[in-house]
Amino acid sequence: MNIPFPISSAWFYAFPMSAFALNPTQPPKTTRVNELVNRVFRWRWLASVALLICLDISTYLALDDVKTKSLFANQDKALHILGFMGFYTLGHISLNFDFFPRIQRFSWRLTAVNWSVWLGYGLFIELMQGLLRHRSASMSDLLANAAGLTLGALIVVGFRVYPRRRPPS
Repeated sequence: MNIPFPISSAWFYAFPMSAFALNPTQPPKTTRVNELVNRVFRWRWLASVALLICLDISTYLALDDVKTKSLFANQDKALHILGFMGFYTLGHISLNFDFFPRIQRFSWRLTAVNWSVWLGYGLFIELMQGLLRHRSASMSDLLANAAGLTLGALIVVGFRVYPRRRPPS
């Protein structure tokens, strides 16, 4: 079964999340990584575009009949961990920089939304793979996805990837 490329995936971040908005807080101490992220994603829409492109490509590859040769044992799990670590990080940047730029510190609500969306996406992919003849669903893939999300959350918290407050114009 061939899946048309690209698959529209904008609905993952389209649901209203205004209930999760928080009051502005004191800006955290900036780090070099935070400054780099602020410089690269100066144009706020760029994080969302990068996320949607990665999401479309990974959905296509997850559902297509791709025959690849493994370079090492458990390569599939390593790719799941790396992919979902990237999804979490880009998702955080997209949510925090595009939708909630006033949140300038760690937020359990934002983390829960991001983690839930990506775990739901991983579950959706596994369910779809279970319905296809050339793919199979795996609980270990879902656990690898959760491990990648956790590592992504630790990266965001460890490097303090949050938007900085812009001085008033």
